[in-house]
Amino acid sequence: MRKRSGCGLLSVAMALAAAGLLLLGWYLWARLSPLAVLPPAIQETKPPPVTVGEQPPPELTAGGKEKFYYRQLTPTEQWAYNDILEQIQSFPEKVPIPKMDESALSNVFNALLYDNPMLLHLSRVSTLLTVGEYCYFKPSYRMDPKTYQAACGAVSEAIAQLLAGMPADATPVQQELYLHDQIIRRCQYSATGEEGESTVYGALVEGKASCEGYAKAMLLLLDQMGMESYVVTGQARNSAGEVADHMWNKVRIDGDWYHLDVTWDDPVTDTAHQTLRRLYFNLSDADIAYSHTGFDRTDPCRATKNNFFVAEGLYFSKLTNEAETAMAAALRDAVDAGDNFLEVRFSDAENYRKAVRSLIQLERIYLVLGMANGGSQRHISSHTMSYAENTDLFVLRILPEVD
Repeated sequence: MRKRSGCGLLSVAMALAAAGLLLLGWYLWARLSPLAVLPPAIQETKPPPVTVGEQPPPELTAGGKEKFYYRQLTPTEQWAYNDILEQIQSFPEKVPIPKMDESALSNVFNALLYDNPMLLHLSRVSTLLTVGEYCYFKPSYRMDPKTYQAACGAVSEAIAQLLAGMPADATPVQQELYLHDQIIRRCQYSATGEEGESTVYGALVEGKASCEGYAKAMLLLLDQMGMESYVVTGQARNSAGEVADHMWNKVRIDGDWYHLDVTWDDPVTDTAHQTLRRLYFNLSDADIAYSHTGFDRTDPCRATKNNFFVAEGLYFSKLTNEAETAMAAALRDAVDAGDNFLEVRFSDAENYRKAVRSLIQLERIYLVLGMANGGSQRHISSHTMSYAENTDLFVLRILPEVD
């Protein structure tokens, strides 16, 4: 009888153990190795980069109504504009946009700020983030969502209060003049560099704004009235001859475009007294070019019929008895309405000089003041007044003493 050896059983056991170790090693490698292929259920996926065609996208109804600067962008920039505008209210950390360079993003960002005055939460900083084929707009916020919601509510309340006094039967140009005057009465010019000064919140709620804040407030209010308008950038030269970057509006009234500069109709005075003017209300390109330059002329401003002085019957080719009678009636109405001043404009330098000589040096202005006092609800002095001149636009401003 032959005895069976234990060596064969030992060999089989060792083979099974080696196979088990091999399987265990493969499993651990598959789980822990950075080169391992994850199961499809948990494999990370990324959306493809944002791509656009050559055709422009449809214009969004969100935001400002008159998107002038959006229409100046390339199709790719317009797609990015829409991508940002659609998402920015939810305070995203970044917004995927079509591939572009920093210059193109700057165009998009400026267009967004100029067209949409209620983007109060955005700071002045725009950052382009590029990761491989992916391109993102990385916003910088001035406030958190709760503060933004409160700010929007405050602006809406201010607008409602302001529009409550709008005459129900006002014509478009009268509506525009009402909005112009209300902004000036509620706001004072301030340019300390605070970001809030460049917003509608600064102009309508805090009561202090730079030219950008004035222009955006006017844009927002005209939007509310369904009137075409947009902000204009350029340079302006003040009475001291100093030139600086500036922002104002263009507005379309009765089919014609005009320049409207609310900031320059609210001048800074030494006494900090609120001064309301109408010199820069609905000017033509030719008129505003005396002091404003470098602006876009896409929509030429050639009409004059809705200029303040023309529309109010205070534009004269020369000083006549009829002109003096019209001046007296206009001053009486202004004083009764609470505006203790009169501004009149003449057609050219020669007739302006003659009118100033007759009214001021020869003192015919006191005859005008006497006529204005007759029938006025308040007493207008016919003996004391002050005056100011604008020789660029041939405008004379009369400020009588009123009791």
